[in-house]
Amino acid sequence: MLSFLRLEAAGLLSRRRAAGNERSLAAELTEAGAALNKEAMSVPGIMMQKLKLEREDVIQLHTAMTRLIAAAKTQPAITETTNS
Repeated sequence: MLSFLRLEAAGLLSRRRAAGNERSLAAELTEAGAALNKEAMSVPGIMMQKLKLEREDVIQLHTAMTRLIAAAKTQPAITETTNS
């Protein structure tokens, strides 16, 4: 994940002292950051269209993948053995 400093250096975020508490910082998206956020928010819909998926399909896929990940975490690692 990008750090605040990197986002700020990229011109996507601005930081300033919070009003009423000089120890706190307030962060805001810049115009470029807001534009990138808007573009990113459209990605799931575009992917659904390209893959010809309906909302229910995505929900079922998410549920199945969540179960798969949980099962993989609870199973011991499979080690390959060789027969000599």
